[in-house]
Amino acid sequence: MKAYRELPEGYTLHEHIDLEKDKKRAIWLNVMTIALFLGVFAFLPVIGIDISVTLPGIFFLFVGIVLYIVAHEIIHGIFFRLDRNLKVRYQFHGFAASAAAPDAYLTKPHFLIVGLAPFFVLTAVFALILPLTSGGVFVLFYCLFALHISGCAGDFYVTYKLMRMPKSTLVEDYGIGMRFFTPEDSGTDAGS
Repeated sequence: MKAYRELPEGYTLHEHIDLEKDKKRAIWLNVMTIALFLGVFAFLPVIGIDISVTLPGIFFLFVGIVLYIVAHEIIHGIFFRLDRNLKVRYQFHGFAASAAAPDAYLTKPHFLIVGLAPFFVLTAVFALILPLTSGGVFVLFYCLFALHISGCAGDFYVTYKLMRMPKSTLVEDYGIGMRFFTPEDSGTDAGS
């Protein structure tokens, strides 16, 4: 897949998402994240799993969260590199981590792959690991799985927004936000 280094002629800004400036959207996404976590986590008592908290368990959960965040962003970065000329920038923004390819305009299909790759890759990893564990180790990995699903909330949101835009949409991702550009005459080609 090839990304554009400059915005093609005839494209205009369609929508801009900036979570640092748009506090209302950031709060909404955080509420969605918490709801997803609680929804997945609440399944543990339903299947009869006892949730006990220990100091070593909290330590391993914290380490697991850090490793998960790094893995999630590295997967985004790998799929940005479907265009080998893109330079990926990794950042921590105080409330979120990001992988971005600033100064590049990705096609809608390319960006959908970038956005959803961590969900599919890491869900497959958890699907392989969880059946092999039990007891406290199962609870640890299940907590990480719940955090994984909730950690994809922003990716799900952007995917939803992008799917409603024309197929000719280009995306500029600068880490804490993104800009969506469409051709001036693209009012009717919505879809994938």
